[in-house]
Amino acid sequence: MTRWHHLLSTALLLALATAATPTQASATGANQHRHQESIQYSHTFHHSKSSTLIDLVVSDARRKEFSTDIGGEIILEVDVSSSRLDDESILILVERLVSTLRDDVKSRGNLKNGTINVKLGLGMNRMSPVGASKLFEWFMGVRDQNTTMLATISSAVLSNSNEVEKDDATTVEAGQIETINSLQSNTTASASVIPVKETVNITVEEVDLSFMNFSGHGLQLLNSVRKLFEGGRIQTQNGVMMRLIPRVIKMENSGVGPAFCRSIGRGILNSAETDAFVNRPRSLHLGGNCAIGDAGTVALAAALRLGTPPNKYTKDALIDELDLSSCNVGDAGAEALALALAFNPYCLALLDLSNNQVTDEGAKALGRALVEASRVKFSRGDESALVLKELVLDNNSALGDEGANALAKAVACGAIRSISIRSCSVRAEGAAAFGKAIISLTSNKKHRGFVSIDLSGNQFGTIKPRKKKGAAYSATLIRDKASSHIGFIGKSIQSRLKGAGVSMGITAESDDDEEN
Repeated sequence: MTRWHHLLSTALLLALATAATPTQASATGANQHRHQESIQYSHTFHHSKSSTLIDLVVSDARRKEFSTDIGGEIILEVDVSSSRLDDESILILVERLVSTLRDDVKSRGNLKNGTINVKLGLGMNRMSPVGASKLFEWFMGVRDQNTTMLATISSAVLSNSNEVEKDDATTVEAGQIETINSLQSNTTASASVIPVKETVNITVEEVDLSFMNFSGHGLQLLNSVRKLFEGGRIQTQNGVMMRLIPRVIKMENSGVGPAFCRSIGRGILNSAETDAFVNRPRSLHLGGNCAIGDAGTVALAAALRLGTPPNKYTKDALIDELDLSSCNVGDAGAEALALALAFNPYCLALLDLSNNQVTDEGAKALGRALVEASRVKFSRGDESALVLKELVLDNNSALGDEGANALAKAVACGAIRSISIRSCSVRAEGAAAFGKAIISLTSNKKHRGFVSIDLSGNQFGTIKPRKKKGAAYSATLIRDKASSHIGFIGKSIQSRLKGAGVSMGITAESDDDEEN
């Protein structure tokens, strides 16, 4: 390896280094236990009827042994993606699954204040915008009587048989329908709404509706998604506490656009006016929806900027994760999000703008906003300078050294914990800026935890020639100057960390080709 490559490796070391304090603690409590169960029926095409697949899923759920210690957690992943399920089938599946879990908890009584977290993988099916709106309404507690009756009948048939019948039709007498309606009305009457203060037994943690066509969505879907983000309270049925509003919504590559984002924004603003016990989606994944663009991003940013939580001193983010990767977002959208962060430092925890058209201008706006948000937090008496836990800007080809310099300042003041700028246009100057930021962090006694910086895929060894008094520098002179600066910074970091008792056992290699 040549001297030049050794110095470039030092630049990568500066950018990819992770500094951690000895006091870093695990986030998982010692007494909390968690285990995972799964029901996998994705890419299931061989069943002649969708009801057969639904019966199999519910039957598997009934055979699971849901038991846990006090405060424990069970994660149940149900994946029926790419199984050609239509609107009615998906609604029946979700309702029967939740009812089965509820009855199991009620009959066994063995959760001991534990929680079943359900993750629903429903993507790549045949759901329409109308079906999605009905599903959102079901999460909110609005029940379709026809769908509920069908789900109840199907559940009763399954419970009275030891094996699934594929071809037999089910007939229901008039008296049975009256009995079912009576039971349904009693169940609805016994259901109540309670604040989020006690342990919830069943939670819909995540619903994935990705890779389905919701383009051309009408007012019904827009209204239902607005109500979903307005939130509601946890419900209890027959003594079982259930939070049915998903915490994570995934609608990647689903054809939604700016109108959909505006409805979500209205829901966030409306939820901010309710009491502190409201629950609603906290993570939104909309990657791959190119129609969103700057218009949809600005709509979301406006809601994040103005949607102050009911308790202004809370440290909970309005949205924990916002994924707008591959959504055709440019500098206008990035600057709108920057304004939201500067005005409301608690609006986001994770932001993904990868694979977009963000340039140096958008990155500089984000960097300045993070620094300003950190200052605002200190002015409010918050001891932590952290604004974003993670920022992802990968594959924005026009993002270079100027944007990297601004973002490095945000890292230096502790406003961001993890940043990824992979495969952009950052050069040695931008890498050196992050090196200086690490030096600043190690010198700050108030900094706790770690910082992660990923600049892989950038050509650090290439610097645009600069002219001075009409004469151009040679490529060799430019490289030598960059090498000397990087080498000086590397030695400074090593001496600072050695004095602080921190070891940096990290190696990295240059992305440049080997020189002869």
